[in-house]
Amino acid sequence: AQVRVLDNLSTGARENLEMARRMVQFSRAEVRQSLWNLESQLLKNGDLGAAIKEIAQQMSAGSSTAVSVEVSNTRFALPAAVEHHLLRCTQEAISNALKHSGARHVRVKLGYGADTVELEIADDGNGFDPGQVLTGQGTHLGLRNLRSRTRKMKGQLDITSKPHEGATVRLTVPLNGGIERPSASAQ
Repeated sequence: AQVRVLDNLSTGARENLEMARRMVQFSRAEVRQSLWNLESQLLKNGDLGAAIKEIAQQMSAGSSTAVSVEVSNTRFALPAAVEHHLLRCTQEAISNALKHSGARHVRVKLGYGADTVELEIADDGNGFDPGQVLTGQGTHLGLRNLRSRTRKMKGQLDITSKPHEGATVRLTVPLNGGIERPSASAQ
């Protein structure tokens, strides 16, 4: 029925509708980019571990999935961009586990090393075939976001999973100052 209505429109009306469609797509992309760059109020005190604990508590409230957070080694301030991306990666990985895994437990580990910071999010859920999910052209926006954020931190992302054996997301970020900063126009 929609196609018939569009067929009956004049060329000018169709061009206007197409322009409106492109404007909506552009606006959606702009909103996504703006949300992507928002900094969390939870990081205002400079304690990434506490921010991760708070996000885990908020996200798992009312859920039958328990989420635990462990912070190891001496905590120290990280560049703001690193803290921001690590917090958002944690949020994305917990969200994926809560939505898709059927897990009873999600464990988040944040470890500070001399030259790296490591973040690991593991669940005991359904798992998946990484070959299908990581290489497929699906709606796996969350995994693409994890990859993109890891790249911005010049880090390494490892995702391991098998069907019925849970999943683990591990990020290792070097602390050598090679972090990609948001451009002035994106801030």
